[in-house]
Amino acid sequence: MACADGSVTMVDATVTVHRRPDDVVVAVEKGTATLAAGNRPPVHLAAGHCRSYGPDGPGPLLRDGLAAETAWRQGRLVFQAQPLDAVVADLNRYHPARILLWDRPLAALRVDGSVDIARPDAALNAIIRTLPVRTMRPFPGLVIIRSV
Repeated sequence: MACADGSVTMVDATVTVHRRPDDVVVAVEKGTATLAAGNRPPVHLAAGHCRSYGPDGPGPLLRDGLAAETAWRQGRLVFQAQPLDAVVADLNRYHPARILLWDRPLAALRVDGSVDIARPDAALNAIIRTLPVRTMRPFPGLVIIRSV
């Protein structure tokens, strides 16, 4: 299976692949997988392992990554020090409006938390309460996140 700048080879495995704006996360639920990305040697992933990769190759194992990457099956999104642009990309899968970041520097702000997929506006409200941002809704179907 290929995604972005890498590939995953599985052996009797169940994996979750999550493409984010700047990287891809591979979480192995059962079996084993080999992840090849960038110029680095391939890495082997066992059941329970989770690792991100980008153009430079695989990153370190992600602690608690499997639980975070599969939480959507239970109706939750879990963010662990995720950049705001990755959070917005995930929220856009569930929010009825299109969410955009107005100020590019906001993309790097980090977000921690867990949200109910059925309540994407609650996630937006939490972002507004915890980060130096505000939202604008210039017309139905569009939410813009800007600096305060």
